[in-house]
Amino acid sequence: MSAAAGRARAVRRAVAWCFALVALAHLAFALALETALPHLRDPEYAYRAARVLELQRREPDRPMVLVFGTSRTQNAIDPAATGLTGPGAPLVYNFGLSGARPVHMRLALVRLLKAGARPALVLVELHPLALVEPEPADVALRDAGRLTAADVRAAWPYLADPGALERRWALARAGALYERRGPVLARLAPLWVPRA
Repeated sequence: MSAAAGRARAVRRAVAWCFALVALAHLAFALALETALPHLRDPEYAYRAARVLELQRREPDRPMVLVFGTSRTQNAIDPAATGLTGPGAPLVYNFGLSGARPVHMRLALVRLLKAGARPALVLVELHPLALVEPEPADVALRDAGRLTAADVRAAWPYLADPGALERRWALARAGALYERRGPVLARLAPLWVPRA
């Protein structure tokens, strides 16, 4: 074998290893998003869920009241303003999510219950226009990368084309490192994140 042929074979082997390592990194990150890194998949939900579970653990004698809704709920409900304090008083938590539609709220509640939250009461902001809005859940769930595999299955009854959401979700997971680069960069190198 000539030296040139040996170098060409070594280059092909190196390129194949690079592709394999990149594919493995994408697979590992996709699995991590489903299990260990929910704060990178859906930061807003993950922060609120962790806080609810922490409050529930810290104050088990107080019944948890979760308030679900959109950014209107986020900005309008102030649990501290209820004046409910002390042992046995309800613990109100604002679980408003930006841009949430009814299907988002339901999926978030299901996720939260599976994570171990045990609310005594759930209040849901439901804007009348959301009831007559022609937008199907397929459109509302266009950011499939924020969903878990379980969310995709739970959304099936609300979808006109469940296969389309599954494909978008699979594509989002296949390119998870690129798609979630913002939250990853904010965690690993916050000074590199553009301010604007």
